[in-house]
Amino acid sequence: PLKVIVLAINEYGKQSEWNMDDEGKSYTVRPIQGATLPISLRGYNLIATAETGSGKTMCFAVAALAAVNTSLRKTQVLIMAHNRTLLDQLCDEMDKLCAAIKLLSPADAITWSYVDSRDTQKNFDENSHVILSTAGQLQQKVSRG
Repeated sequence: PLKVIVLAINEYGKQSEWNMDDEGKSYTVRPIQGATLPISLRGYNLIATAETGSGKTMCFAVAALAAVNTSLRKTQVLIMAHNRTLLDQLCDEMDKLCAAIKLLSPADAITWSYVDSRDTQKNFDENSHVILSTAGQLQQKVSRG
């Protein structure tokens, strides 16, 4: 649902308190987002660097969500974070974007879940469209079943 994802970026901008464009109609993306999103949303791989807090994680999450076919109720994207801090950041971005997509188009809702060995509520859903984890957490999950 690429069209919905593009609309969700604007909703995300509102949540993240981005600056409005000159006409006051939409939120302006940050430089790293403006440079990378058009490329990644066309399906190209890329490598980019930018300072902390510049919006790189949102770019990564948007590209991952664009790969999901919402008509299939199965995992299609696995995102591996190299540490817990990055996993938490990815979960925050995924939550904002998926909430915006669901708000704009409930039929195109994308489900996501994360692997956490500390999850006593058993919130993990192995049928989510997107799964996030660290290598260690995923290894523990697979070992335990």
